[in-house]
Amino acid sequence: MKVQYLALIGCAIVLSLVSGITQSSLTAQANPCGPNPCAPLNPCAAKSANPCAANPCAAKTANPCAASSSASEPVETADVKAVANPCASYKLAVEVVDGKNIVSLTQTPCQFLESEGVNLNFQSNSAEDCKQINQTTADSRTAQPLTLPAGDYVFRVTNESVPYEVGFYLRGAGLGGVTLPRVSGGGLTEGMTKDYVVSLRPGEYVYSCPLNPTLNYPLVVTDS
Repeated sequence: MKVQYLALIGCAIVLSLVSGITQSSLTAQANPCGPNPCAPLNPCAAKSANPCAANPCAAKTANPCAASSSASEPVETADVKAVANPCASYKLAVEVVDGKNIVSLTQTPCQFLESEGVNLNFQSNSAEDCKQINQTTADSRTAQPLTLPAGDYVFRVTNESVPYEVGFYLRGAGLGGVTLPRVSGGGLTEGMTKDYVVSLRPGEYVYSCPLNPTLNYPLVVTDS
């Protein structure tokens, strides 16, 4: 009788162990990849639904989804030094006409005559011609100095002899390209004149014609 009782107890223990192992195995197989309720919460582990959203856990790197900043624009400087030429055939200056401060600029192929003081007699049939000319001649060219007090100005641009459309582009030099005023425009065919009006603040500027590629000429604006 005692032997049978001990046998029954032994069988019960074995069945209990087998049942526990089986239940544990089934539980593990039911969701092998499921969340672990005992694991600490990690706010940085999950991937955000929005790949462009700010991630406080990520390293500080550039965000390709962020809007481009104007500070990333190319920094432009003058291509030539300002050197006074007492023998210049063309004068770069301000004239007051009917109460307006007017700076007259005349374009021939690849240059502004007043800006360089001489006609270099370049021949050009396209913008590409001027790009090549500027690459080979820039080091030997200079610009006439132009310093203006801050205020309102009219840049009066004439296409004297360029056989394609020209224009005008004035903007801040260096980092001033982000903060200083600018003015631009095109559509000047041969023989046309157009006024470009701008209120200049103190700083360093450059001006040029991108359509009839000229050099970037320097302009300095001082406190009025």
